[in-house]
Amino acid sequence: MKSKKVEKIYYSANQKLSKHYDEKWKRLLKLVWDGSFRYSLWKVIKISGKSFNQVLKFDLWEEVSKERSEVKRLDYYIHNLIDFRKLFYIEIVSKFCQEYNKMKLNNEYVVNGDITKLPFKKHSFDLIIDFSTTDHIENKKLDSTFKKINNSLKKHGIYIIYHLNNDYFNINDWNSGYSTKFFPSFARSIDEIKQLLIKNNFTILDYEFFFPFFIDNTLFISQRVKNMSWLIEKFFPRRLLYSFMNSRKLNILFYIIAKS
Repeated sequence: MKSKKVEKIYYSANQKLSKHYDEKWKRLLKLVWDGSFRYSLWKVIKISGKSFNQVLKFDLWEEVSKERSEVKRLDYYIHNLIDFRKLFYIEIVSKFCQEYNKMKLNNEYVVNGDITKLPFKKHSFDLIIDFSTTDHIENKKLDSTFKKINNSLKKHGIYIIYHLNNDYFNINDWNSGYSTKFFPSFARSIDEIKQLLIKNNFTILDYEFFFPFFIDNTLFISQRVKNMSWLIEKFFPRRLLYSFMNSRKLNILFYIIAKS
């Protein structure tokens, strides 16, 4: 467990980060972020259907650190696209757990824990959703973590992982502002993650690069388009915007859909 001081720093940083993006990038976030999550979850539904008995999502960053906004994030689409009987979260920051528990949502359960030590019985979940959580795990623990994730899935269960893309052209500069000494992030290549998943008995079903330049103001074009999202939406196919031509170099993240 992290100390209370570390939790406070992490919590405060996420609050500020979320507020900044809600205010500065509202329209462009709505256009691109919405589409990226919706499209990737549609792929999961196409593969396995929309009904799942038990779903596990790693961490509560999206659920409790955001300000209210028009931006529909991953948690919104989990609740509106997927039919689940029970939804579990595992979160390392106890304050996040406490805040989410105050909402007292039906059929939703929060476990204060570490994903490298998943405290669940084997073959518990039909679907596990990992949004940029395993990219905070150091290399020496990543292999064993994937093994535990596979063990936590039912036979033919689905694991969707969203991970920082090491091939992104500006990953080092961007990541230096994203990581902290308490919660460092490790960008990796999609090929590296695919190989580790296969090694741990996953079958790769689909993958794609996504999230174009919208949260990286070092890319000059973002300064030109942030106030012109109406024009982008009118003249560019949404499919193009969701993955920016599926380029390794122009997308900050990738996702992989795998089967146990």
